Amino acid sequence: MTGRTYSAFVLNSTTVNGIPALWTEGPPPYTAALVVRAGAQDETVRTSGVGHLVEHLVMTGQPRTTLDVNASVDDVVTVYHATGARDEVTEWLARVCDAVQDLPLDRIALEAKVLDAEDGDSVDPAVAWSAAARFAVGGAGMLGRQGAPHRALERDHVVDFTRRHYTATNAVIVATGEPPQHPRIRLPEGPRPEPVPTEESHLELPAYLTGPPIPIVSWRVRRAAAAPVLAGLVSDLLIEALRHGEGILYDVGIGSTPLSAEEGLAVLWADGSEEDQPRILAEAVEVLRTLARDGPRDADLAHQKALARAQMSDPRGAVDHLLHCAFRLLQERPVLTTEEEITEVEAVTADDVRQAAQRALETLLLAGSEPAPAGIGGIPDRSDDDDPECPAFEGRTWKRKLLSTAPRDLRVVVGDDGLSQTVFGQRHGGRWADLVGVAKGPDFRAVIFRDGGQLMVWPKSIGDGDGLAADIDRRAGDLLFEVDEDWA
Repeated sequence: MTGRTYSAFVLNSTTVNGIPALWTEGPPPYTAALVVRAGAQDETVRTSGVGHLVEHLVMTGQPRTTLDVNASVDDVVTVYHATGARDEVTEWLARVCDAVQDLPLDRIALEAKVLDAEDGDSVDPAVAWSAAARFAVGGAGMLGRQGAPHRALERDHVVDFTRRHYTATNAVIVATGEPPQHPRIRLPEGPRPEPVPTEESHLELPAYLTGPPIPIVSWRVRRAAAAPVLAGLVSDLLIEALRHGEGILYDVGIGSTPLSAEEGLAVLWADGSEEDQPRILAEAVEVLRTLARDGPRDADLAHQKALARAQMSDPRGAVDHLLHCAFRLLQERPVLTTEEEITEVEAVTADDVRQAAQRALETLLLAGSEPAPAGIGGIPDRSDDDDPECPAFEGRTWKRKLLSTAPRDLRVVVGDDGLSQTVFGQRHGGRWADLVGVAKGPDFRAVIFRDGGQLMVWPKSIGDGDGLAADIDRRAGDLLFEVDEDWA
C-alpha cells in the first residue's frame, strides 16, 4: 500500500518496514502511535488479562523520558503512543518494537500483581456487563466475564498471544505528520488472526435483567452512521425529560463495542437514585418507541449532525481520528477521511433513525439493581428464567451424601461426552467439546461452557466428591485454573 492516498488533503498512507501507516498533518507537538489489533475480545476464560499483561511487559523496561507516553488496552486494540520531539518519539517507538520481540518474561508474576493493584477495565463497566449478559463466551462475550486470575497467567500464554497478535499485518502506525522511519520500528511477519466470533447466548430478547447497580440500556446496531446518531438522540431526549423535566438524573453515558465488521452493540447508562431506575429505564423504552414510530424531530436530528460535524472537524481530534482509521483498517473496513465521515452522518435520514430504533427495540436489554416482576415499559423481567437443560450423558453417576444439606435429588453424571448436574429436577451442564474453563476453588469447581453456562459443583456434598473433583480436573487439562474461595 506504499504511496496510496485516501485523501489528497487529509489522510495519507504508507508503510514502515512492512507495517501499514496512516498519517495526517496535525497540530504540534508531534504524536505517533503503534496500534495492535489485540484486546480483551481476543482473550479466553483461561487467558483473561493476557493482553494487558503483554502491554505491561512491553512498557516496564522503557527508560525514563520527558516525552508524554502511555499505553492502553481496550476491547479490541492495544495502543502505544508518544508525543514530543519527532526524533525522540521515533526512538521511543523503536524501543517499543524491540521490547515486543524480547519481552522480560521473568517479570510475569510481578506484573500480574501490578495488574491486580491497577484493577483497570478494558471498557466501561456498563458495556462489559451488557456484553457478558447478552453473549456466549468469546469475542465481545469475554467483556465482563470472570476468568482466571492474573496470577494464573503463564509464560506460554504470553508468548502465544504476542506471537499471534503482534505482527506487521496486525498493526498500524499512525502519526500527526509523516510516520517515523527507523530500522527497528518493525514487527515479525505473520498472518492477521481472525477475530473471535461473538455469538448470542440463550437469553431471549427483549428483556430486563437484575444485576448492575445502575440503569443500563443496550441494543444491537448496524455499524453505520445512523448508530451513533440514534444513541445521541436517545441520550439527549433522556436528559431533556429526566434531568431538565423531572430532576432525577444528571448525565447519560454512551458506549459501544464491535461484534463483527458489520454489527455492534450500543450501550447507554445513567446515574440517579436506585428508586428512580425503573422510571429512567421506562423512559428509555418510550423514547425508542417514539423514534421507531415517528422518527426524530427535525431540530434534534440537525443537532446530532452539527455535533458530529463539529467534533470531526476539530483539529485537536486528529489523533483520535487516526486511531479510529487504524481500527477500521485492521478490520478490513473502508478507511474514511473526516470529510467522508461527515458526509455519511449528513446523509442520515429520519427513516434511517426509525429503522435503527425499530431494531433496537427488537434486541433491547434493560438492566438495573432490583427485580421487576411486572417488567419495565412492557419489557419482561427474565432474571429468573431457567437456562435450557443440557443433554442426558451416559457415564459414572455421583450422588448426594446421605448426611448433607444439599437437595435430595442432587446427582452428577460424568461421561466421555460431557458433564451434567441435576438439582431440583433440572439438569444443567454441557459437552466437554464446549468447555472453556474450570475454576478450581478450595471447596468447589466452577465448570464454564461456551454458551455462557456455569455449573457450580460442590464436591463435599457428594459421595466420593474428591474422586469427582479429580475427574473434572483431569478432563479440564490446560483449561483448569486455581481461584480463591471468593471467586464464585
